[in-house]
Amino acid sequence: MEQSPVSNAACLIGELLLPGTTQYVHGNIGSGLVHSVLAGAVGALMVGSSMPVVGTLAVLGIKLNSYSSATTGRSLLNITADALNNAGDRLQAERSTPSTTATGSTTAARGTSSTTATGSTE
Repeated sequence: MEQSPVSNAACLIGELLLPGTTQYVHGNIGSGLVHSVLAGAVGALMVGSSMPVVGTLAVLGIKLNSYSSATTGRSLLNITADALNNAGDRLQAERSTPSTTATGSTTAARGTSSTTATGSTE
């Protein structure tokens, strides 16, 4: 389903008011209910407890997951896992390529022989 920026913005605002709104709009009633109930339960348990910041972040994460999975078909967990895998692949590729010097030549081990003033090799 093609979505406009206006409809995406409306869904995001809806998520802020009622978790799962984007799921409902896209016809995913079951997933919308799960997101709504989960956000409500986490909100009731954690925001009202001694950990309001953690609870607030958890509810925000549930709302963002609902929006993301309804609009892209991918959950935040999948998106985060892909991002971490890509970063790890890039890091591994950087480590496996040979380093270059300022002149652009590849750094290599050099022999220890030297030449004296008379031209003979020691």
